[in-house]
Parts: sequence; C-alpha cells; structure tokens
Amino acid sequence: MKKLLAILLVAMMLVFTLASCDLFELPPETTTTTTTTTAKNEPHVCEHACEECGKCLDAECAECTDKCEGHVPPHECEHVCAECGKCLDGDCAECTEKCEGHHEHSYEAEVTAPTCENAGYATYTCSCGSIYTGDKTEALGHEKVTQAAVGATCTATGLTAGEYCTRCDYKVEQEEVAALGHSYNAEVTAPTCLNGGYTTYTCATCGDTYKGDEKGDLGHSYGAEVTAPTCLNGGYTTYTCATCGDTYKGDEKGALGHSYNAEVTAPTCFAAGYTTHTCHCGDSYKDSETAQLTHIDANDDEMCDHGCGTEMLKPRYTVTLKYGSHTKTVQVKEGTKLTEADLALDSKYPFALVEWQKDGVAYDANTAVMGEMTLTAVLANEYVYEDFETEGTWNVGGSSTTYAHVTSGAISGNQSLQFTVSAGNGIYRQNLKTTYDFTDVKYIYFKVKVSTSTDIGLRFFSTNTYYGNTLLQSFSNSVKADGAWHLICVDISGVTFDKSTIQSMLIMSSTATTVEIDDIIFVRDSKLQGAVIGYDFETAGGWYQSNGTKPEITTYVTGDDAINGTSLTFTPSQWQGIFTNISTDTLTDVNYIYIKVKTSKTANINLRLNNAEKVAGTGTASVSKTEIATDDGYYIIKFDISNWEALNMSYGKEDVRSILIRCETANVTIVLDDVIFSTTELTF
Repeated sequence: MKKLLAILLVAMMLVFTLASCDLFELPPETTTTTTTTTAKNEPHVCEHACEECGKCLDAECAECTDKCEGHVPPHECEHVCAECGKCLDGDCAECTEKCEGHHEHSYEAEVTAPTCENAGYATYTCSCGSIYTGDKTEALGHEKVTQAAVGATCTATGLTAGEYCTRCDYKVEQEEVAALGHSYNAEVTAPTCLNGGYTTYTCATCGDTYKGDEKGDLGHSYGAEVTAPTCLNGGYTTYTCATCGDTYKGDEKGALGHSYNAEVTAPTCFAAGYTTHTCHCGDSYKDSETAQLTHIDANDDEMCDHGCGTEMLKPRYTVTLKYGSHTKTVQVKEGTKLTEADLALDSKYPFALVEWQKDGVAYDANTAVMGEMTLTAVLANEYVYEDFETEGTWNVGGSSTTYAHVTSGAISGNQSLQFTVSAGNGIYRQNLKTTYDFTDVKYIYFKVKVSTSTDIGLRFFSTNTYYGNTLLQSFSNSVKADGAWHLICVDISGVTFDKSTIQSMLIMSSTATTVEIDDIIFVRDSKLQGAVIGYDFETAGGWYQSNGTKPEITTYVTGDDAINGTSLTFTPSQWQGIFTNISTDTLTDVNYIYIKVKTSKTANINLRLNNAEKVAGTGTASVSKTEIATDDGYYIIKFDISNWEALNMSYGKEDVRSILIRCETANVTIVLDDVIFSTTELTF
C-alpha cells in the first residue's frame, strides 16, 4: 500500500511538471475551456495541507482560513524509486533518503518540436515508469504578413488593416469600412457689372465641385468727375463705375496757358531785390534782380538808415574829467565830440573853468573822441562870492545887529556892506549847501574896516541858522580901527569836518563895533593867485609915520598930483618912512610886492617887513628893489620876497604883521599909490 501511494505521488508530480512546462499546450487557434464546479456546501479540500498539523501551507489561498503557523511542507521528490520509493536523484538536495541501488534507469527520448506559440522539449521515459522532460527550446513566434488598410472615399467603401502567419493558422481578418459621402462647402461669387454671379459647391473631402444658384450681371453705374483745364494741361471728365471702378475719360478741353502777375521785391541789407512773376496756378519765376543794399548810418543814430533794424553801434569810450578834488566820467561814442554838458562842471562848483587839458596840453572840444582819455581842468583860483555891488540877502546874526549897504567911502567899487554888532554877533548867509560846493575852498578872503579894534572871524554851521551845530569858528584875524581896510584870510584847508555839509556862514566880531565889509573871495589852491591890490589909498587912514611918535599920515592928494585917483604923500627924513599893520598870513603866499611911486628927486625906496605891529618887532627884512619906469611919470618898484629863506629870518612870511616903506635919501617928497601883492611876476 505504501508503495502504491508513492507511485501515485510520483505520477501527480510528473503531471504537474509537464503542465508547468507547457507540454500540454493546445495547438494554434484551439481554445480549451475548463470549468470546475463545486457542489454547494461541499467542504474545501486544501491541496497544500501540512502533514503535521493538517492546516493550509499556502499563504495566498483564499479558501483556507486556517493557516499553518510554521511547519515546513514535506518535499515531494520527482525521482522516486519504483521499488523502495526513495529518491533516485543523487543530486537532489531536498531528499535525505536515497535509493540504494534497486534500479538503474534506461531512458528513451521523445522530442516535441517548437511551434509559433509553444516551446519545444524532449521527454525522457524509463521502463520503470520514471519520466522527465528537458532540452527545452523557445517558441518560434508568428511569421506575420500585414494586409494594408484601404481608406474609404466619398463614393467607395474601404477595409481595415489585417495580418496572417505563414506557418500556422493565425490570422486577423480585414473588415469593410463604409463610404464617407460628400461634404460640400458653398462659395458665393457675386455678380459684377460684366459677369453673372453663382455659388460654387466644393467637397471638403475629395474636392468634387459643381456650380449652382446662377444670377445675371449687374451692368455699370458710372459717376462723373470733372477735371478743369489748367495753364499747362487740358480739362476732361472722368467717368468711373461706382461698382467695379471701370473708368474712361470724355468731354476733353484744351489747356488755358499761363497768366502772370508781377510783384517787385525791393533789395534789403540782407538780400538782393528781384521781380517775381506768379501765375494763378502757382507757377512762378524771378528776374530783374537788383544788388543787395549795404548798411549805412548817415544820420549817426546808430541804426541802419535802410530801416532793416540793424544796430550800427560804435564803440563807447570812457572819458574821465578831473577838476579840483572831483572826478566825473562820461561815455562818449567813437567819432563824436564831447558836449557842453559833458565838459560842464557841477553847477554848485564855485571856481570857473579856464580850460580842459589832456597830458598838459589844452584840449580842443571839437576833437572827435577815438579812445579812452583823461582830461584835467585848469581852474580859476579865486571866486568872488560877494562884492556887495548888488544888494543881496544877509541875515542878522543877533538881536543887536543891524546892517545896510553904503556907497560913500565904500571899500571897493561903488558899494560895501556896513553892519553894527554887539560882541560875538554879526551877519550870516544861509542855504549855502544847495548853491555852493565848499569842498575845494581852502581860503576865504574878505576886506574890512572897523570902528573899534576887534577880531573878525567866520563861523560855519550845518543848519540854516547862526547858532546850533558849529562846524568851524575862527577869530584869528585881528583888525585895527585905523580907518583903513584890511584883507582878512580864513584858512579852512585843514578842517576835519565835511565841507559839503556847510549850510550857513556867519561873519562875526569879538567886540561891539561897526564893520564895513567888501569882496568876499573863495580861494581854491593858494592864498593868492595873480595880483591883489593890497592898498589903493582911495580911502584915507591906516598908515603912520615911522618916527618916534608914529603919527597917522593925513596928507592925500588928487588930480594931477596923484598917481591914480587919490594918493598918499609924505616927506620923510633919511631912513624914515611910513608903515601899516597887516594881519597874520596876509603875505604867506605872496612872492612879489609892487608899489607905485613918484618922487620929487632921485631916491632909493626901501621895504622892510616886521614880525610885530608898528615896527616894534625884533626882526626886520630889508628887501631889494627894482625900479620900473612908466610913461605917466611914476615908477613901479618890485620887491622880490619869493626866496624868503635867503633872508635868513627867524620867522616866516605868515608871521609878518607890519610893512614899512622908507626912503634912503633925506627931504624927498613921495607920492604913493597901489601897493600890490602877487604870487607871480607882473608885466606893466
């Protein structure tokens, strides 16, 4: 029994092996269907039961719920000895019990060839019933022939693709595909003026086409456009179809020809002149050209005379004009002259213009200015501010002051001003700032006579009064009540205030007295310029004999006995003469003293200048003389004191206080007139 079971087990294993090796593969194109029917409620018999526990060894078995928990299934050997049931395969590692020589196999081989779909192999069978397979070869695979598909058309059917095997019955049949049928698209061709219209139907698949819906042509619809004739071209009417654009011309007319109008363009400074001939059609041409103008400025207004608007500016030069301490500049156009306004001094400037000089040479105002230059004014040194010949407005400087113009016995000319004052008062003139520029005034001279010896001075104010803000006060000029007039000099050259602020000027006396005044003179550069008549002896008084008692000279002569008008006459003893007192600074700038004399016989006239009044000084200056004969029977004697240092005096000319005129010869009657002070030599 046990042996029978072993044989059965070997047979089952052989069948299983053949099945796994595809030995029982069906031939091509044969299908085998196996149906297994399980009776209802029949219990499942597992093919993989554990010999020890009887539970299922197959983890993937869905029928069995009770699984073996670790027992190893028994090895089923394929090579079992028919006699002992043990393994005949010496190489089998699974079987531990081997046949010990009961049988020696002798196999016969049966070869099964491979087909297109099944592999080939050899079956080895022993007389004992042992059987196995081997020598397996791969399936050949189909040797296919492809049958191409035939596409269906609009009118014919088609076939699907097919194929078959040249070794076996394998085949894929071709199937018929139905005809597609036409798919027409319509394209309308509209009728035109010349051709009819229609609809073209075209199959989108095969291109088959035909026409339908035909319509007749439209015919032309012409519009007219008139082209007028021009000067060069004829006119015509253009007929154009509004539908198709077909066109033709008709109604033609000839060209008109040009008709020109002439317009003259005058020449300018920028372009030549010409005549433009223009036709109404716009055609034009130019002729009759005239030359371009040249800029000119004949009227010297620095604009072109042709009216082109071009400025013809000439260079401007700066001319600097210097007068005194003042400088002004004017801009002068090249080639033009300085105007009177250019050359004029400021209206308030007191000193008269003598001439303008350029580089020390007199400047001709008619000279055209051609470059930068500087002109310097030569000015008069004196300006007669007041000569009292015309009665003007003087104000009373103090309640006790009175003034009036006098003619009888006037100091100079026909009229002088006389005023009586209490101490410290006088007369004043206001509004000077608006009428006079004192900037270059260095000295102020005036002539006075007084009834009581006093100091005469000036006081300047910055207001229109004789009190308030005093700028300068001077009482340095002592005047004797000697009946003679005295020349007063007030030096304002070194003042520290701004002389342009002077608004009023007060002439005042330190003592109550009657003052007669004449000839107020402004001096610009030096105390005296040219000649000033120091004494003319037209008024008696002020001269004294030089003897011990010093009596005043009272003898005056007129008519033929006089030199000029009224003269003084005296007969001194030898080395005696007459003298007069002068104020300090009277001779500061004097270089020459001239006297006019007539003598009863030949005599030497001598001049002495002393530093004290009435020859009481400690020093005297004897001055040489030069006699100048005249046709009128008198002599002019010049005394030169220009080189004062050569006299070796211990005092200066500004310190001289008295003048002595004496005769070196006894018993000579002298007629004396016109004592003249001068800075320069005079010609008689």
